[in-house]
Amino acid sequence: MNKKLQFVLPIIVLVVSSFIAWQIIENPTKARKKSQLPETRLRVSVSAMQAQTFQPVIKSYGEVKAKISGSLVAEVAGKLVFVSPKLRAGGQFQKGEKLAQIDPRHYETELI
Repeated sequence: MNKKLQFVLPIIVLVVSSFIAWQIIENPTKARKKSQLPETRLRVSVSAMQAQTFQPVIKSYGEVKAKISGSLVAEVAGKLVFVSPKLRAGGQFQKGEKLAQIDPRHYETELI
């Protein structure tokens, strides 16, 4: 009996699924007609455009590092008596401009 069921059950499933497929193909569902909506009109205003320049402003956060950096080291010891206000982070100065001055008394006494 078990062998008969193994043979007959696939045939029954095949016949039933074929019948369902035939019913679907022969009786397609009709598309329902949607009720026609009344035509709506939107009012819009139109204006002529003219070309102009625009400068965008971009705000950002980050860290800026100098491309070239250096350090100042004195060749003699002594007290600083002058420091240029341009000698600060982000300061700009020209070649040959005095940035700092050391009290000359200390190294002048060393020469004597």
